[in-house]
Amino acid sequence: MAATHHEPSSLSIPEADPPNRNAITPEPEWLDGSGLEKPDVRSLERFSGKSELDDAKRAAAFQQRRASTWESRLESELEIVKGERDRLYATLETILESDDNDVLVKTSFENLDIGLSTVVLIKRNDPLSVALDGFWRRNGLPHDVKHGVSYVCEGHKLHSPDQTVKDLSITARGARIVARFAIPDKQLITVHLHGLHFERLTFHVPRDTTLNTITEAYTERAHAKHQSLSSSVALTVFHKNQPVSLDKNLKDLEPEGDQLELFVTEASAI
Repeated sequence: MAATHHEPSSLSIPEADPPNRNAITPEPEWLDGSGLEKPDVRSLERFSGKSELDDAKRAAAFQQRRASTWESRLESELEIVKGERDRLYATLETILESDDNDVLVKTSFENLDIGLSTVVLIKRNDPLSVALDGFWRRNGLPHDVKHGVSYVCEGHKLHSPDQTVKDLSITARGARIVARFAIPDKQLITVHLHGLHFERLTFHVPRDTTLNTITEAYTERAHAKHQSLSSSVALTVFHKNQPVSLDKNLKDLEPEGDQLELFVTEASAI
């Protein structure tokens, strides 16, 4: 039997081009003005050397530290201890109107479970406490916690909440003013909401918070999580198997201790 003869394959693999050692290594691209984009480590690893990757990591760490500088300084100035439930602070942002007389003051909690915000129009000669009073009235908060409020404006502590906007010598469009106050633990309540979108949604809020505020927070969280709950959906709150008016305060439901269990149902308003 004749032996089978195999011809050598004519398929050849082309050689790779030699690396261009004179090529300029691209620098990582950062976002301008709006913050820093997290560097793509996988693309950086393709750089010829290790120093580029190290430089990018150092730059990212620096930008993160710089972004958190204001928050760290604010916590230091106000002696805020994270995790302490009886230490809350609100932010008042003044927006100067064109006539230099009326001032829009936006007041909001920043470390409360429910984001409360109110815009109040005051005069430049009005004390800042007027804006805070409007915030309290709109959100049904206990008035007795306002005693001993201290303010910090642009890093400088103010001596009295009776100081006016004019006293602050604000020259820009506005300023960040922080009002620090304490809400005693006995005036706070833990609310557990049970509904279609959440098996259990917990808020830690003042006892004078209205159920309407609670349902607004529920809707906001549900929309953020599921993108399905719209304003056309009417919410009904049940406490001990009985529907309750959304105008009621939490304390009106006679909670047991500092805990309150509520159930939420949804129905189309159309």
